[in-house]
Amino acid sequence: MNLWVKRTGQLLLAALFLMACEDENSLLGFRNPKKKITTAYIDLSIGEGSVLALSGVTTDNLVNPTRLLIGQYTDPVIGSNRSQAFIEFLPGNTQLLPPNSVYDSIVLYLNLDLYSYGLNGGSNEKFTIHQITEDTLTYFSQNRYYSDSELEYNPISLGEASFFVHADSLAKNLSKPQSLRDTIVAKVRLDDSFGLQLFTLAKENLDEQYTNSFKFRELIKGLALVPSESSGILGFNPNTPNSKIIVYHHTVEGGVIKDFLELRFNFSLRGFSNIKATLTGEWASITTINQGIDPPSGMRWVQAGTPYLTRIDLNNFYTQFADTAQANTQINFAQIIIEGVNKSPGFDPLPAFEFRVMKENDTFYQNSNPTDTEMLRPYRLFAEQNNFVVIGDAGRDAASLIYNSTSNTYSGQLTIFFQNLLNEKGRANRLQHLAIYPASTITGLNPPNFGKVVNRSIFHKNNIKLRIYYSTSLTGNL
Repeated sequence: MNLWVKRTGQLLLAALFLMACEDENSLLGFRNPKKKITTAYIDLSIGEGSVLALSGVTTDNLVNPTRLLIGQYTDPVIGSNRSQAFIEFLPGNTQLLPPNSVYDSIVLYLNLDLYSYGLNGGSNEKFTIHQITEDTLTYFSQNRYYSDSELEYNPISLGEASFFVHADSLAKNLSKPQSLRDTIVAKVRLDDSFGLQLFTLAKENLDEQYTNSFKFRELIKGLALVPSESSGILGFNPNTPNSKIIVYHHTVEGGVIKDFLELRFNFSLRGFSNIKATLTGEWASITTINQGIDPPSGMRWVQAGTPYLTRIDLNNFYTQFADTAQANTQINFAQIIIEGVNKSPGFDPLPAFEFRVMKENDTFYQNSNPTDTEMLRPYRLFAEQNNFVVIGDAGRDAASLIYNSTSNTYSGQLTIFFQNLLNEKGRANRLQHLAIYPASTITGLNPPNFGKVVNRSIFHKNNIKLRIYYSTSLTGNL
């Protein structure tokens, strides 16, 4: 869809002109008794709408950051959240072990990437490791994997990882430059029967099941990482040198141990997080995808990972401003503000939002639908993942709401977008609903990928406001 930008230069010039001059003096130095321009502002409530669940978002490792999420926690406001991970691995090389090799043990290592959520203080985190049993050759031939994707696995575990982490320590470490951060690795000794299976493959290579990656994947389908005792969700990066599976072994010559050696297996990019929420209280009635609710409390909610969104309604913009505004009204500055964002220890709000266009029935307008595309053609939007996203005033990226932890608010400028709506107010089918959506397309902001975090933001619908500063010419022209 082509970008539609109207009067951008005029808007900037008008804003500068109006800030500097209201025709206060005549040429003789006296105040002009007849004003040519009036300026004002209006606050509009736009929080009416709904909270809804979406189908799964991409959580695979085919995009950066290559993160898996493992753990579980209970949110004091919403309910519980749980993430398990599925990952494939392959031999580090195809060189076979010498005949005099003897098996010792097998250990799994996973590198924490310092992300945590729901973790308040210190906690002993545990997760079990299982072999995937479902056909992954077919499954992993797909293009993308989602938060609602899942694979069958053997309920008998190969081992349990147990390690202590502290939320403050992780956050402090994450705030350091990359080169100065500590490396934190969780490790667990796995069942020897599994280790012997891998060791035997590398030593005997029966039917090329070690040297042929296709045959190896057919036999060894990967691992499932399942939380067993946890107070938070942690991020792991499986695609670093510190994340690996090592089969330890030694060689014997003349009845004497000669060398202690390591057989390495690396994780592939074929992996994803399966994230599930169990909602409580008034949220529990959100049971159907794209079917929103308006909770009695009036609270609104946006969460990545699972995911949940808030739809807002622009009806008040039209009925209380645009429909009654004079033809020569110019919007100088338009801003959406969300105040009173919920603060709970361990539950940081999302850093930024963007806006995607929705219908009354809580579904998105689709770029692949010619009717939807034609209906939205006059508006200032671009297509992203088959949805339409509102363009910001800079004209490059999505319009954004940025979280300010000091004032505990979100705010963002959408001046040109709302001037566009004002200019198109007479349309029979006018743009009416926006989804508050975790930001993913804003240059320079580097927001986390929607499927790689589980951060949530909670606020009341009455605290979602549109503030407009505008000018009207009394002489017919601005």
